[in-house]
Amino acid sequence: MIVRRWNPDNPSNMEATLDDEEQKIMEEAFAKTQLKETVKGLRLGRSYKCVKCGCTEADCSQCIEKTGEPCRWVAPGKCSACFKDNGELQ
Repeated sequence: MIVRRWNPDNPSNMEATLDDEEQKIMEEAFAKTQLKETVKGLRLGRSYKCVKCGCTEADCSQCIEKTGEPCRWVAPGKCSACFKDNGELQ
């Protein structure tokens, strides 16, 4: 994964490659942020529909058929049957 970082010693070179541990930390932070936003949206009465499979809070039967268990929201509009916790497609 490449991220943009400010390097005061070399302002023209702002890209850096993350090592495995840094990438894991970034993915976990992203997943937590997405989960918080999803929970906040649900508390505000928003209804989500998965952008890939079309499941909703009221009907995730196709996800149960696919995975054997109900899905959950990993991000607004992204269910766990279709997307990883970091929001990328399965």
